[in-house]
Amino acid sequence: MSAHSSGVAHWRWQRRSAVALVPLTLWFVVSLLLLPDLDYPTLRQWIAHSGHALAVGALLCAAAVHACLGLEVIVEDYVQGLTLKTYTLLAIRGSYLLLVLAGCLAVLNIALGSVA
Repeated sequence: MSAHSSGVAHWRWQRRSAVALVPLTLWFVVSLLLLPDLDYPTLRQWIAHSGHALAVGALLCAAAVHACLGLEVIVEDYVQGLTLKTYTLLAIRGSYLLLVLAGCLAVLNIALGSVA
Protein backbone atom coordinates (compact mmCIF):
# COMPACT_ATOMS: atom_id res chain seq x y z
CA MET A 1 0.00 0.00 0.00
CA SER A 2 1.41 3.37 -0.94
CA ALA A 3 1.59 6.36 1.37
CA HIS A 4 -0.88 8.17 -0.89
CA SER A 5 -3.60 5.53 -0.55
CA SER A 6 -3.05 5.40 3.22
CA GLY A 7 -3.44 9.17 3.39
CA VAL A 8 -6.62 9.01 1.33
CA ALA A 9 -8.06 6.29 3.59
CA HIS A 10 -7.18 8.36 6.66
CA TRP A 11 -8.87 11.41 5.16
CA ARG A 12 -11.98 9.40 4.25
CA TRP A 13 -12.28 7.89 7.73
CA GLN A 14 -11.95 11.32 9.31
CA ARG A 15 -14.74 12.67 7.07
CA ARG A 16 -16.94 9.63 7.74
CA SER A 17 -16.54 10.03 11.47
CA ALA A 18 -17.34 13.74 11.19
CA VAL A 19 -20.49 12.99 9.20
CA ALA A 20 -21.53 10.37 11.77
CA LEU A 21 -20.93 12.79 14.63
CA VAL A 22 -23.37 15.41 13.33
CA PRO A 23 -26.63 13.45 13.71
CA LEU A 24 -25.41 11.53 16.77
CA THR A 25 -24.45 14.72 18.61
CA LEU A 26 -27.69 16.47 17.64
CA TRP A 27 -29.70 13.45 18.78
CA PHE A 28 -27.80 13.30 22.08
CA VAL A 29 -28.20 17.00 22.90
CA VAL A 30 -31.89 17.11 21.93
CA SER A 31 -32.59 13.89 23.84
CA LEU A 32 -31.02 15.26 26.98
CA LEU A 33 -32.84 18.57 26.64
CA LEU A 34 -36.17 16.75 26.38
CA LEU A 35 -35.64 14.88 29.65
CA PRO A 36 -37.54 16.25 32.64
CA ASP A 37 -34.43 16.19 34.82
CA LEU A 38 -30.74 15.36 34.41
CA ASP A 39 -30.31 13.49 37.68
CA TYR A 40 -28.78 10.02 37.78
CA PRO A 41 -32.02 7.98 38.08
CA THR A 42 -33.56 9.78 35.08
CA LEU A 43 -30.44 9.34 32.96
CA ARG A 44 -30.15 5.74 34.04
CA GLN A 45 -33.73 5.04 33.00
CA TRP A 46 -33.17 6.87 29.70
CA ILE A 47 -29.98 4.98 28.83
CA ALA A 48 -31.56 1.66 29.85
CA HIS A 49 -33.52 1.86 26.60
CA SER A 50 -31.50 -0.35 24.24
CA GLY A 51 -31.72 2.14 21.37
CA HIS A 52 -30.32 4.91 23.54
CA ALA A 53 -27.48 2.75 24.86
CA LEU A 54 -26.58 1.70 21.32
CA ALA A 55 -26.64 5.29 20.04
CA VAL A 56 -24.50 6.54 22.94
CA GLY A 57 -22.03 3.74 22.20
CA ALA A 58 -21.98 4.79 18.55
CA LEU A 59 -21.41 8.41 19.60
CA LEU A 60 -18.50 7.36 21.81
CA CYS A 61 -16.94 5.32 19.02
CA ALA A 62 -17.38 8.01 16.37
CA ALA A 63 -15.98 10.71 18.66
CA ALA A 64 -13.00 8.55 19.59
CA VAL A 65 -12.22 7.65 15.97
CA HIS A 66 -12.48 11.29 14.91
CA ALA A 67 -10.31 12.58 17.76
CA CYS A 68 -7.74 9.81 17.30
CA LEU A 69 -7.42 10.52 13.58
CA GLY A 70 -7.05 14.23 14.25
CA LEU A 71 -4.27 13.64 16.79
CA GLU A 72 -2.52 11.27 14.41
CA VAL A 73 -2.40 14.00 11.76
CA ILE A 74 -0.85 16.40 14.26
CA VAL A 75 1.77 13.83 15.30
CA GLU A 76 2.58 12.92 11.71
CA ASP A 77 3.02 16.60 10.82
CA TYR A 78 4.96 17.84 13.83
CA VAL A 79 6.78 15.00 15.61
CA GLN A 80 10.30 14.48 14.33
CA GLY A 81 12.02 11.11 14.33
CA LEU A 82 10.52 7.85 13.15
CA THR A 83 10.84 6.04 16.48
CA LEU A 84 9.21 8.79 18.54
CA LYS A 85 6.49 9.23 15.93
CA THR A 86 5.75 5.48 15.85
CA TYR A 87 5.56 5.14 19.64
CA THR A 88 3.44 8.27 19.95
CA LEU A 89 0.98 6.99 17.34
CA LEU A 90 0.79 3.62 19.10
CA ALA A 91 0.18 5.35 22.44
CA ILE A 92 -2.59 7.47 20.93
CA ARG A 93 -4.34 4.49 19.35
CA GLY A 94 -4.01 2.41 22.51
CA SER A 95 -5.31 5.23 24.69
CA TYR A 96 -8.35 5.81 22.53
CA LEU A 97 -9.06 2.10 22.35
CA LEU A 98 -9.01 1.90 26.15
CA LEU A 99 -11.21 5.01 26.42
CA VAL A 100 -13.80 3.58 24.03
CA LEU A 101 -13.82 0.23 25.83
CA ALA A 102 -14.21 1.94 29.21
CA GLY A 103 -16.96 4.21 27.90
CA CYS A 104 -18.90 1.39 26.26
CA LEU A 105 -18.55 -0.78 29.36
CA ALA A 106 -19.83 2.11 31.49
CA VAL A 107 -22.84 2.60 29.21
CA LEU A 108 -23.54 -1.13 29.24
CA ASN A 109 -23.14 -1.26 33.00
CA ILE A 110 -25.60 1.60 33.50
CA ALA A 111 -28.02 0.30 30.89
CA LEU A 112 -28.14 -3.14 32.48
CA GLY A 113 -28.63 -1.64 35.93
CA SER A 114 -25.55 -3.12 37.55
CA VAL A 115 -24.49 0.24 38.97
CA ALA A 116 -26.26 1.29 42.14
